Amino acid sequence: MTQAQKNQIAQDFVDAHKNNNLDEWQVAGINKEQKLDSVYNNLVAGVYGNVEIDGNNGTIEIDKFDSRSGNPIIFDFEIEDIYA
Repeated sequence: MTQAQKNQIAQDFVDAHKNNNLDEWQVAGINKEQKLDSVYNNLVAGVYGNVEIDGNNGTIEIDKFDSRSGNPIIFDFEIEDIYA
């Protein structure tokens, strides 16, 4: 998995939220790519909620109160294979 793919997953995750301002998700003083990398790593680590992992696939639920649509969202994403 490329860094660009991880960044896209992170951006899609942030964009699914009511608060989709990346600057408010991460600390100041780092660039956009570093922020997206941090979001991706936090997503995989379960910082944003319970992540169910099946092989190289992860799933997390975005609560209806946090989602941009106002409905719960099941967010599926690929997890980097660290052994590849």
